[in-house]
Amino acid sequence: MIKSKVGKMLNVKIDDVIYFQGNLKEMSEEDYGKLKTSMLEHGIISPGLVWRNRGKFYALDCHQRLKTLKQMRLEGIKVPDTIPAVEIHADSKKQAKRFLLQYVSQHGKVSEEELYAYIHDAGLEDDIGALELELSLPDLNFGEFKLGYFEPEETEGEEGDDDAAGEEQEGNAEKFTFVVCKQDAETVHKALTKAEKKTKSKDGDKVFVEICKKYL
Repeated sequence: MIKSKVGKMLNVKIDDVIYFQGNLKEMSEEDYGKLKTSMLEHGIISPGLVWRNRGKFYALDCHQRLKTLKQMRLEGIKVPDTIPAVEIHADSKKQAKRFLLQYVSQHGKVSEEELYAYIHDAGLEDDIGALELELSLPDLNFGEFKLGYFEPEETEGEEGDDDAAGEEQEGNAEKFTFVVCKQDAETVHKALTKAEKKTKSKDGDKVFVEICKKYL
């Protein structure tokens, strides 16, 4: 059965709402200027989304609006003390942060580093499979993201194992040569760099095999 997580409409003080998204989706000067112009011309035309926990309100989908209003106030512009907001029910802080990721992914670019830091800090590593299905991030390859940040490290074998394996396979090797177009070169370089870090080796054979293993 599908349950509604949408609560009632509230008016919350802009100074009482707690930022909840860390460094995700930082607002640029250009974004600030556009949002400021829009609010000066049209006012606030849609409610924000907040999660209430132990009497405190946490922003789920109105961070940039709040930051813009506070900055406008510092510039001497008269702004409202409250904003309209819809309360979203969450069973835990972890679930609320998962909701926030869904909202953020619908409204802008998020870098791999920012996304990893947020998922790690929120304790959402075990939910990475579900997040891949839930999030909408067209500028981010989630498969590469998982490969680079969340694949478990393999335990290293006994010292000398690699040399023994190399000797065993010597004379029974195949040569691979491939060419990629320029637009895919950056993706390949990133994958190779991450594989080098994981294997702790600059050996091209080991690095290439490590990447191939991920798709077996």
